[in-house]
Amino acid sequence: MQFITGLLLGGFITWIVTHLYYRRGRLDARSDQEIIYNKLSKEIRDAILQDARNKLTVKELNDLINEITLDPDSPAPLPFKACPKCGSENLRGGEYTDVDRDDHYYYLKCEDCGWSDWTQ
Repeated sequence: MQFITGLLLGGFITWIVTHLYYRRGRLDARSDQEIIYNKLSKEIRDAILQDARNKLTVKELNDLINEITLDPDSPAPLPFKACPKCGSENLRGGEYTDVDRDDHYYYLKCEDCGWSDWTQ
């Protein structure tokens, strides 16, 4: 009888310890996921959630971000449809000609966060 009692008690204690470690691990993973979730903008979260793949490589994630910010069909030299820094669509662009060097510069500036990109 003592053997059976010891076996049951040992099994119960083992189950409690295992259960506590399991719960602790789940809480740590959940808090990491919440931190990552809160760092991402809504546009990026939506793009990731709409993607059918279970895992994304760095290249695949970059491709998703480019789909949000770049318009591949645009004939513009800077084909941004949204600011790569803040996601705003409030972009202003134009062309500047340097007469002394006979060069053309194209610029794009986000009116919301101040990000800009210059190219020749």
